[in-house]
Amino acid sequence: MAGSDFEIRRDELERDNLQSVIFQVETALAVSTPGTRGPLEQFLHNAKGRVSSLEKKIKESLKEREEERQKEQSAATAMAEREAALSESERKTFAGFLEKRYFTKSDFGELKQFYSDVWDRLSERGKDEMSHRIWEGIRKKEYTFGELPEPVREKETERAYQVLKNRDTGVSRAVAIPERDRSDFIRAYEGGRRQEAQKILERESVKTGVFREPESAARTHVVEGIGRESEKSAVAVDVGDGRSRDELANAPKAANKGGKDLSKFGLEGVTLTEVESQGTSAELPNGRVAANTSGRSTPGG
Repeated sequence: MAGSDFEIRRDELERDNLQSVIFQVETALAVSTPGTRGPLEQFLHNAKGRVSSLEKKIKESLKEREEERQKEQSAATAMAEREAALSESERKTFAGFLEKRYFTKSDFGELKQFYSDVWDRLSERGKDEMSHRIWEGIRKKEYTFGELPEPVREKETERAYQVLKNRDTGVSRAVAIPERDRSDFIRAYEGGRRQEAQKILERESVKTGVFREPESAARTHVVEGIGRESEKSAVAVDVGDGRSRDELANAPKAANKGGKDLSKFGLEGVTLTEVESQGTSAELPNGRVAANTSGRSTPGG
C-alpha cells in the first residue's frame, strides 16, 4: 500500500530540510582546516545517502499512489456503469462521486443538483454509496447535517427512515444506532415533524453509526488523514536512526552525549551528534541534525 499523504509529505520535508543543511555543511567544508574536515565529510557522506533513500521512497510512494488512484477510478466507473437508469453523463458524475472517500462543502453544488435530478433513479446500492460518503463528511466534521443543501437533507432523512425502520436492509448501515434514538427518529418522522427528525440525526450516537461502511468495490484502499496541521509543524530531520519526532522527543537525554559544536565551521546552532549505527546504508549512523521549516537550523535533540 502506498504511503499516506502525511507520510509522503513528512519525507518530502525531511529531504528538503536535510538538503538545506547539506548546503550549509558544504559551505563550511570549503573554508575548513584539514583538522576539522573529517566530521564534516563523514556527515555529508551519510546525509547524502539519506537524501538518496528518501528520494527513492517518495518516488515509489507517488507511483503506488497513482496506480491505486487509477484502480479506484476504474472500479468507480465500473460500478457507475451498472446504474442502468442513469444517462451517460449522469453515470460519469456518479463515478466521480464514488472516487471520493467523503464529501466536503465544495461538493455541495453538484450534490444539490444530483439529489434533485438523479437520486431517485439510483439503485439501492448506489444510494448506499452516496449516503455513506455524505455521512463520512459529517463524521469528519467537514459539515453538519443541517448545513447540507435542502434536497440532500430531505433525501437522506427519507433514506435514514427507510434504514432505521427496516433494520435488515443494506450493508451494516444502522447496526450501531441506539434503540432510543431509532424510536425518537421514527416517531418524529412518521408524525410529520421533519425538522425534529433531522435534529435527531445530528445526535452524536446517530451520526457515528449510520451508513458506516458499505462494501464498495470503488474503495480499494483506506487512507486516513492525520491532520492538515501536522504538515505545517516543524520537522526534525533525523539522519541517525530513523526514529519519529515523538520517539526522538521521548528519547533518553543520554543520546546527546558526544555532541560536536559546528559553530566554528560557520554553522551557528547546528550540532553533529554521535548516535549508534543501525546498520543500513540508507541511515546516517554518525550524525543527526534537527532543522525546522523556517530554514533556521536548530540543535539536534
